[in-house]
Amino acid sequence: MKKALPVAVLVILLSMPLHAVRYSGGIRTTFAAVLMKNTSLAHEEALRDSMKATVTLLPASFITGNFDLGLYASLSLQGSTATSGYTRILGNTGLSVGFSSEYLFNEYFSLGLSLGAGYSVTEKVKSGSAFLESYLSASYRVTRYLSASFDTGFIYRRERLELPISFSMRLHPFLKGGER
Repeated sequence: MKKALPVAVLVILLSMPLHAVRYSGGIRTTFAAVLMKNTSLAHEEALRDSMKATVTLLPASFITGNFDLGLYASLSLQGSTATSGYTRILGNTGLSVGFSSEYLFNEYFSLGLSLGAGYSVTEKVKSGSAFLESYLSASYRVTRYLSASFDTGFIYRRERLELPISFSMRLHPFLKGGER
């Protein structure tokens, strides 16, 4: 009995903040124009561009107070660049995981930051490389279950640096706990 009382009090105190937590997982589709710099060629100074499509799954995302914190996993397809100076940067398929956070200013507008890491396989050559990524996004909630955002980011690979500028739509089909 002496041990049960402190354990019960501890359980009650730890569960009280959980009543303010709301689940907001979902799925996001992104279309981006990617500016990139090839760092493996010393003479190359021009930026190259390609297109990228990404599908991101947000399986664990929770809103507490004004913050939406969660994890993400994304699959991306990036096209090859145009030939410039007899060279071309080949497209790739990438898989990444990471941590996402958003600050909710009100029920319509939010700013977010995502940090992650991944692995991509280059088309035709079938060689892989690891990368680090970070994204900054500004989102506007169109309806209760749909939001649109403009994102920019930075992706670092050993052989190149990428700056994606994108537009994305996020579906929140599992939003629980009322409006954000």
